[in-house]
Amino acid sequence: MPMFPLGTVLLPGGLLPLRLFEPRYLAMLQDVLQAEEPEIGFVLIERGHEAGGGDARFSTATVGRIVQAEPRESDVAMVVQGGRRVEVEGWLPEDPYPRARVRDLPDLVPDVDRAEVAAVHDRAVAASLRLGIMAPEPPPHGLLAACWHLADACPLGPFDRLALLRSTRARQLLAAVDDAYDQAVQMHEAFGPGS
Repeated sequence: MPMFPLGTVLLPGGLLPLRLFEPRYLAMLQDVLQAEEPEIGFVLIERGHEAGGGDARFSTATVGRIVQAEPRESDVAMVVQGGRRVEVEGWLPEDPYPRARVRDLPDLVPDVDRAEVAAVHDRAVAASLRLGIMAPEPPPHGLLAACWHLADACPLGPFDRLALLRSTRARQLLAAVDDAYDQAVQMHEAFGPGS
């Protein structure tokens, strides 16, 4: 599978705007758009930088599909949406772009109900108002989609988002989201905006 190492984490259901300008990723995009299943794996960089290669990568990734691509003079602006989760089993030669052998990870165990999801959403909205950030939209209908939606809206850095991506149970994911909002509010109230 073609792989795109990034400094951020794409979560299932999440939308990610990207700007492709490196020749290797423009070649990847051309190949992906011609494939029968146009998919790209998005993986967090462990060490190194997005541009230029030579980075070390984590092994948990999200398969994304392109929902918008707009060629411009020197680059391509695109938006991808996160889908299923995969684990990298091995990296292949980068000829000319990163590729890996992957295996699908199982879906989250759906050990919560809609009322629990709604309660986490309500607490996230209240916390967002206290933090002065955009509150998460109402979650979509599907139970697991709603859990991932709340995780994607959560104000976290890439390593914390990776921990969310590695969740195995919906209850575990929602507890981490709840905890992240609680910690953000405590920091905000203790140290003020920007802390």
